[in-house]
Amino acid sequence: MSSLRRMGTALAILIGLSFGATPAKAILLNVGDLNQSPDVFGTPAGVVQASQTVNGSVGGLSISIFEQVILDSGTGHLDFVYTVTNLAASTNAVERFTVSNFGTGATGTNPNQVDAGYVSNTNVKPDTVDRPGGSSGDVIGWNFSTGGGILHGQSSDVLVVKTNADAFTAGFTSTIDGQAVNLAGYQPTVVPEPSSLAIAGLGALGMIGYGLRRRKALGA
Repeated sequence: MSSLRRMGTALAILIGLSFGATPAKAILLNVGDLNQSPDVFGTPAGVVQASQTVNGSVGGLSISIFEQVILDSGTGHLDFVYTVTNLAASTNAVERFTVSNFGTGATGTNPNQVDAGYVSNTNVKPDTVDRPGGSSGDVIGWNFSTGGGILHGQSSDVLVVKTNADAFTAGFTSTIDGQAVNLAGYQPTVVPEPSSLAIAGLGALGMIGYGLRRRKALGA
């Protein structure tokens, strides 16, 4: 009987781990982490929620970024995915790529839980990832130094941020070579709690009721 009890306890622990709040594949990237080895992920699998290609240039840097938000079929949360291309017109190399506003509490946590890395292919791999200090842990960065960075005509491997976020909104990215090309991107955002939605709904109904009563009073 005690053996069955132990098996039941172990099963409960496994179930609890399976449905825990931490979505990351490996070690979370914490606020203040610098020069960390990036995790290597498989190709993100899930439903694409948004996708765009943005282009821009500053000085000797001309950039194109392919961006996606994917609802990860494994974690049930959002992955933010990027491929950075240094266009042939560039004269400078890409040294660093960052995404911003990832410190927003996504599911009641602040800062957002993230795991940053890349999908390994034949393109340029990041050497390190970081999440500079500050209370918000707002910026996630990938650094490229091997081979001189992402040279003109080259692309990065697919860069991935796995989060505990369930919703997203417009954000921005920065591609850096000493100067920065700032472009549109995506960022996590907070899903309103059901209680907040209920309060907002009651407020709207109250305003509608007030408007009807006022209309009747004016018409009397």
